[in-house]
Amino acid sequence: MSDLAAAPLSPVEALDALHRYQQRRGYAESTRRAYDQFLEPFVAWLACAELDHVDAREIEFGWMEVWSARFIERWGREPSSRHVRNHLTALKVFFDFLDRFGYVEVNPMRRIDRPPIVRPAPVTPLAYNGFRLYARRYCSGE
Repeated sequence: MSDLAAAPLSPVEALDALHRYQQRRGYAESTRRAYDQFLEPFVAWLACAELDHVDAREIEFGWMEVWSARFIERWGREPSSRHVRNHLTALKVFFDFLDRFGYVEVNPMRRIDRPPIVRPAPVTPLAYNGFRLYARRYCSGE
């Protein structure tokens, strides 16, 4: 058995370990790219910090505020709740991986809620036609 799993990882090494894990598990390259658009800037922001010292407050009020400001500067608008959710999901996957394999003692993402997905109620002609069929059949005495 190797001592590699017990040795502390830098944020860059941790992201590299996640990439190797995902490749062995057959994750699509598109999944890695989707996560990396959020994880690479986060890892650069952490620089040489110890992952075990990163807490929910630092992520929510440190990193997410920096990221939001950069997003607004680049795009001229606030990030959508879906974009924030995707970002927090990528961070959750990263810290879940680190937690599962013992690289962090506490997963800070367990304390951060992701925005819910809000989907508008579907308006379909099928529902309307079904009502018309019901009304015709039962209201006309058929």
